[in-house]
Amino acid sequence: MRVAPGLLAVVLLAGGCTADGQASAPVTLPFAAAGEIVGRNGSTMRITPRGVVYWKGFDDAKPSAKWFLLVAYRVETTGVIDHIPAATPNGGLFWTKGEQTVTRMQGNVRTLPWTGYIKDVTSVDIPADGHADYVQSLDVPERGGTLVYTGQDGRQLRWPLPEQDSGEGTDEVIEYIKHAY
Repeated sequence: MRVAPGLLAVVLLAGGCTADGQASAPVTLPFAAAGEIVGRNGSTMRITPRGVVYWKGFDDAKPSAKWFLLVAYRVETTGVIDHIPAATPNGGLFWTKGEQTVTRMQGNVRTLPWTGYIKDVTSVDIPADGHADYVQSLDVPERGGTLVYTGQDGRQLRWPLPEQDSGEGTDEVIEYIKHAY
């Protein structure tokens, strides 16, 4: 059976690979710039980091590293109902700096008092041409670094993170911290 070279290139490129079968190079975007991802149902979606807050914790909620990093981000659908795939050991949002990598399952993020209070579960469908806002909590050893999203297709988006609290979308968590502590 012969496969048309053009068709093979389209299939490989759509799957996060180059024409020779290698993984696509990561795409680095400025913080707060939208990047395209593949949704759970295969549609094109956009993901945009919107704001960051670094928090030292308090009494019963302390990071095992040095900081809780709260990243507000927006996910938008483009024409069909979809949602971003659940995080896996090789995919989803994570933090990296140098040789260090932190996923949402590491550290003390499960002990955070706002778990269940803020929207951090991404497996809920988003209406066609709609959006949903989330806050991802990570337990990181230092400020800055890079926010990385690796999609189910292997494509990777990277955003350098500000070293200071900045942006928008973290108000719910900040209000929760003020009232709880």
